[in-house]
Amino acid sequence: MIEQLKSFRQQAERVRDQSIARDWNVKIGNYEFPLRKTTVKIVQWAQKIGDVAVQFSPSPGAGVWAVISSILQEVQTFDTEKAALLSVVDQVSGAIFCSEVYYEIYTVERTGRRDVVDKLHDQLRDLYLCILNVLLASTRLSRNTVVQFCQAIFDAEKPSEMLSEMQDREQSVAKMASYCEATAHAHYGTQFRMYLQTADEHLHIIRHSLDQLVQSVHQQERRDILEWISKIQYGRHHDEIDEKRKPGTGEWLPKDEKVEQWMHCESSGILWLQGTPGTGKTFLTSALIKNIKETRKSPTEGFAFFFCKRDESDRRMALPVLRSIVRQLAAPITDGEGIRKSLREARAQSINEGSQLGFRGCDEQLLESVKLYSTTLIVLDALDEMIDEELITLIDHLNDLICKTRDHSVVKLFVSSRPENNIASMFKLIPSIEINSKDNKADIQKYIEEEVEAFKKRNPESEVNEVMDQIISGILEKCDKMFLWAALQLQQVLKCDTKEAVKEALQKLPPGLDDTYDQIYSEIQTRQNHEQTIAENAIRWVMCAPYPLPNRVLLTAVRIFSENGQVSTKDVVRESTLLSICQNILVLDSAGKWRFSHLSVREYFECHHVTYHFALSHCVRICFQSLHKIYDASEGFNKFTSVKYKQSSSTDENIFDPENEFSVHLSEEWPFYANLLTEDSPETIFVKQWLGSLDKSSPSYTRWVRQPPRKLRYQSPQFRRFREDLSPYDTPIFSIASFSLYELLRKWFENRRIDPYRRNERSQSLLEITAKVNCLPFCEYLVSCGVSPSTIYDQVSFSNAIDWAAVNNNVTLLQRLVCAAGVQIDLLPQTSWNGTAIAAAACKGNLDVVRYLVEEGGVDVDFLHQVGQYGSALAAAACKGNLDIVRYLIEECQANVDLILQAGSHGSALAAAVHSENLDVVQYLVEKAHATVDLLLQVGYYGSALATAAYRKNTEIVQYLVEDCKADVNLLLYAGEYGSALTAATCHGNPEFVQFLVEKCRADVNLLLPAGNHGSALAAAAFYGNFEVVRLLVQGCKADSNLLLQVGDFGSTLVAAIVRSRDLEMIKFLIQEGKADSNLLVQAGDYGSPLVAAAGCGRLDVVQYLVEERNAEVNLPVQVGKYGSSLAAAICSAQLDIVQYLVEEAHADVNLSLPAGPYGSAIAAAANMACLYDIIANGRFMKILQYLIENSGADVNFLPSNRAEYLTPLGIAVEAENMQFVKFFVEEVDADVNLQFRWKEYRNVLQIARSKFDKSIAVYLVSKGAVTGEEVSGI
Repeated sequence: MIEQLKSFRQQAERVRDQSIARDWNVKIGNYEFPLRKTTVKIVQWAQKIGDVAVQFSPSPGAGVWAVISSILQEVQTFDTEKAALLSVVDQVSGAIFCSEVYYEIYTVERTGRRDVVDKLHDQLRDLYLCILNVLLASTRLSRNTVVQFCQAIFDAEKPSEMLSEMQDREQSVAKMASYCEATAHAHYGTQFRMYLQTADEHLHIIRHSLDQLVQSVHQQERRDILEWISKIQYGRHHDEIDEKRKPGTGEWLPKDEKVEQWMHCESSGILWLQGTPGTGKTFLTSALIKNIKETRKSPTEGFAFFFCKRDESDRRMALPVLRSIVRQLAAPITDGEGIRKSLREARAQSINEGSQLGFRGCDEQLLESVKLYSTTLIVLDALDEMIDEELITLIDHLNDLICKTRDHSVVKLFVSSRPENNIASMFKLIPSIEINSKDNKADIQKYIEEEVEAFKKRNPESEVNEVMDQIISGILEKCDKMFLWAALQLQQVLKCDTKEAVKEALQKLPPGLDDTYDQIYSEIQTRQNHEQTIAENAIRWVMCAPYPLPNRVLLTAVRIFSENGQVSTKDVVRESTLLSICQNILVLDSAGKWRFSHLSVREYFECHHVTYHFALSHCVRICFQSLHKIYDASEGFNKFTSVKYKQSSSTDENIFDPENEFSVHLSEEWPFYANLLTEDSPETIFVKQWLGSLDKSSPSYTRWVRQPPRKLRYQSPQFRRFREDLSPYDTPIFSIASFSLYELLRKWFENRRIDPYRRNERSQSLLEITAKVNCLPFCEYLVSCGVSPSTIYDQVSFSNAIDWAAVNNNVTLLQRLVCAAGVQIDLLPQTSWNGTAIAAAACKGNLDVVRYLVEEGGVDVDFLHQVGQYGSALAAAACKGNLDIVRYLIEECQANVDLILQAGSHGSALAAAVHSENLDVVQYLVEKAHATVDLLLQVGYYGSALATAAYRKNTEIVQYLVEDCKADVNLLLYAGEYGSALTAATCHGNPEFVQFLVEKCRADVNLLLPAGNHGSALAAAAFYGNFEVVRLLVQGCKADSNLLLQVGDFGSTLVAAIVRSRDLEMIKFLIQEGKADSNLLVQAGDYGSPLVAAAGCGRLDVVQYLVEERNAEVNLPVQVGKYGSSLAAAICSAQLDIVQYLVEEAHADVNLSLPAGPYGSAIAAAANMACLYDIIANGRFMKILQYLIENSGADVNFLPSNRAEYLTPLGIAVEAENMQFVKFFVEEVDADVNLQFRWKEYRNVLQIARSKFDKSIAVYLVSKGAVTGEEVSGI
């Protein structure tokens, strides 16, 4: 082996020296190949591999060196083929180096695991066999084929099968090496570590090139995408806990045997950390998270974590947790610039559709994320703080993820929680760690000792320091693994001032958390009445608020009292004062928000001293009485500025300023507090006083509506509330509907009748608003008043109440509404977004609603929509990837899978499924439902299913449709914007994908299209400025740049490039490399020739290039288009500089008769534009007109010889009834008032003028000698 390595190194150094002598770059496909850099790398690999081989025994890779040396011997010159072979050698050398390192370092002696080492050797043998196949294939292929084969090294989209397999093998070897590393890392020295670091760097590069799922994006775009996924600051939550955790505590958990088994297991699994309240589960989880972050930094491992919290809605619901996990797994941990392509596309689609990332989207994205990693770790803390139903949903989704990825990825889930019954039953069959006294005692002792030392430093003279040992032992003896209890008791004991007091406190230590809270609350009760009230108010607000209140909001809230139906304020309360009064019951977190120090504190107060109802009563009373004061005109409120309060600098007087933080909180959240009440709650009276009555709004509420807050948190996902939603504000009825207050105020409706047909300023009916927020009782009331559920009022979305019931998956409400409608559901008015109720339910995945509508509502599943984005119920389900509904509609309802749709964005169910890029649905529709893949569509953007996949750049689906389903890649399309699948790809695709369509799928690059906006694939690429695609089509695919296009706005590829692209280099490339004809007379489009296009688009640089370097004919008689000549085009686009260049430098004929366009001559074009648009154009057309008359010799009386029906400039001014220009032409440039022409029924300007209602121009012309045609001789 040593001799073979020497030969390899010698050949590598020879090739390197040659490449340095001639610093060549060779182009492979679209990639610039730096020869010197590559050959230097190969020599470096040879040296490193030699260093490893000299120290150790021969490895399984010894057999490849003879093949590599023979390849290098063949490299005598540098052409594309040899450069490609060198790229293969570079990749293979790096792979072998990594393998050699792993083989030599991870032995049975170092790892102590023969089973793992044997598996590593198996993976190494597979890799070496694959490497030999790659090398042999490279040497046997023909010149062109080897270049294509080796391009895959740079190709992130379309690697060759053999290279892809080699990279997969490398990842498998690295994965097995990571298992060896877990036990071997303590048994090797510095040299080994250096080798491993080099190997890891190589693998990182391999992974980066292999990773076709991740794109590099601008940092701002990356941040925007991540924020779109989730705005939860998961990192801050961990940092807050980690900062509170004493150094060295919690470290037993990562070293626990069960945790190590979970970490190093080769299969997916779940581990549960359970402990009673106060045992420090969150701190332990934080320690585990920190350990994982510090020790497992490999880009092949994904890691995500989340801390649940009951008092924050986003931290107790399943969807926000899943979205946070999606965000954390969006790209490998080491990739600070990348983001998965599918996430980028999902965000773009979401923005276009006005939607968010939901459960289905999270599932899809998590599946994609897991593909990035060999192992994915997910850590979740405090599951017991989630809502029960939400917890079940979350675990179901994560279990599905584990099940779906079990065959190809490892997903490990760590959870911590109390052993609640619902959680215990969920995790009863999985491994668990129960926190016990032995585990926690060392941590508790370490915490107490550090706190004691800190106390001594702060209070060096205290006599309590003399009994510190007793304090430590006394608390440790009774803590019974409860970290929180120990911390609270230590704080209580250290308040003592004497040794005797300490001893007494230690004797009276309460046995549990509830007793501890009793003790603390009793101490609060011994304070002055005012301080007791402040503490109770704080507890009430923290208990009832919709989210943790910011510091200044709570400090304001606690000092507001209700007396005699009015609110009043007490003295300012400072943050330190409130913390002191509450004695660790409440804490202020690092984000400046108040919360209970622990969940057990909330539970204690809910069960003991401060009942939830009593707390709610206080908060509701303060809320609505304060709102009256905030929006009371007598208190100085002004709808534009709060003048009275802004003039005062006193904090006390500013409390009820609408801009005060507490006032803003109440203005935004009053619907939340109102909805916590029931109809029988005494506090309902405050809501009624705030609203006024059904007949008339209260003055304060009216002012609130007229100056709505910036944000209303209390809202359904589908409903954004602005002033227009709640107006007219003469009655509060729209707030009652929008905020689901009907049940609270039901008695109002028993005594009064309302106008049930009222609409808000967005034309939304009360019934539609109520259905949006899922308020069944109010819907029933409105229907009982005779309101039709099928009537469309909403002028924005053209939706109705039945639609919203379907969207919200409310079968009961839907039944009532359908029954009340009294007509067959299919006959209901169609809505502009979903089309029908069944489509609305299908796209939302609401199978129960779909079943009801079909089986009980008698809906025709093949009913064709005339409006909406889907076209049919099946297309709606397919578009959103709802396979269960797709199956139901086809298998149980016999839906027609090939139904030709008449509306929507897709044209067929299959095209809709392809657009959502859901291969499972696509395969089902084709293989089970027998969808026709080449179905020609009549509506939609794309024209066929294959064109849809091509537009989406989905190689997997395109390959499936073409290879498995035999789709015709050259099918001519008559609907949509593209005309063919290849054109759809070239518009927004990348070169690799287009190359895949041409080479793999045999797409015809010169296909003339019968429909679409572009005419050909090359014209589409040129129009959108995709230079790399243009280069590929011209150079690699032999596309014809001079095809005369039959449809579209351009007529030729060169014209398309000039019109839209700002890239002069691409235009030059088409002419020089693509042989595009600069004087090509096109047969379709708006321009007629390339020069006309350049002039019409204001491209002076292109005009100069075409005229001076390509000999473009400036007076070429174009036969089609809007202008007729390049000069007329420049005139119509108000480009004086181009006009001057064409006249003075290119010698354009200003009196040329124009066979195309509406003008007939350049001077007529200038007159027309000046008369009609000069005011808008700030006089630019007038300047051009004057230039033509004064400087270019333009004849103002010129009549085109072949266009005698067109007018002179004077005739145009008369027709436009523009007296200013009539006088200009007659008095300043001597236009002939009696010039005869043929134009409709008029033969001179006077006849035109007399046909107008305003005869002033006719009078003027007569005064200048104009006569009728009969009076002129010689006509």
